[in-house]
Amino acid sequence: MLLKSVATKPIEKWHNLRHSLLNYKITKFDPKVKFEDKVSKYIIKTAQTEDEIREVLELRHLVFIEEGLGEQRFGGVDFDKFDLLGDHILVKDTSTNVTIGTYRMMCSLFTDEFYSETEFHMSEFFDTFGTKLELGRACIHPDYRTGASINLVWKGLGRYSNLVDARFMFGCSSVKTTNKIIAEAITEFYRAQGRIAPWDITARRKFQFKPKDSRFEPFDMNDMSSHVPSLMQSYIAAGAMIGAQGAYDREFRCTDFLTLLDMNTIAEKYRKRYL
Repeated sequence: MLLKSVATKPIEKWHNLRHSLLNYKITKFDPKVKFEDKVSKYIIKTAQTEDEIREVLELRHLVFIEEGLGEQRFGGVDFDKFDLLGDHILVKDTSTNVTIGTYRMMCSLFTDEFYSETEFHMSEFFDTFGTKLELGRACIHPDYRTGASINLVWKGLGRYSNLVDARFMFGCSSVKTTNKIIAEAITEFYRAQGRIAPWDITARRKFQFKPKDSRFEPFDMNDMSSHVPSLMQSYIAAGAMIGAQGAYDREFRCTDFLTLLDMNTIAEKYRKRYL
């Protein structure tokens, strides 16, 4: 028993050190844009305190890690280096004090590092004039997945976009497939609709499919809604385009499509509703 106790001490010290480092990083978060709006019993705002940023990271852990991957990660939060470089929209139900939805916003006014660039070559897009706003880590609490909740989060997107005068919104839209054939079929479906972005955008080597990732699976091109998530379909309906090549995200077991929206050509009903 003594040997076991001695052996666990270095492990405990390592866990304590990791906890301290994670907590320290979270305390270093500094909001770039601040706003707060109230809609009925909901508050739409950017995270501005340590408690609020932690609520966002815990919600993402619940959705992406526990629900999505069936795993638990250290500290019970979904956190990466980009979280300190951007802002985080959150929607809170004041009647329950639950944070029900979030989006991470990375604006070119405040950073030149973007998550999408870890998966895609996209320098030609960044050379285009205009403020660029990367949307990422979008999620809704399992108990609040309704059109109303998504509408509230999008109101936050519109508010933030206006405050930074964004010309472009972009980000990775995830499709739950690891099959190259299906990923390419989705690309061709949107190519036929004239929805391929004009910039040269390709997946980085680490995120490219391999020959073994091609396999036969039933796939109905006429039922695209069963393959493409509703959020990505909403982006397309708003006027967005996608890059000509998907990126295979092995960590989250999905294919990411770079989705880009020129705010000058956004569909009118979305402009009226959110901008």
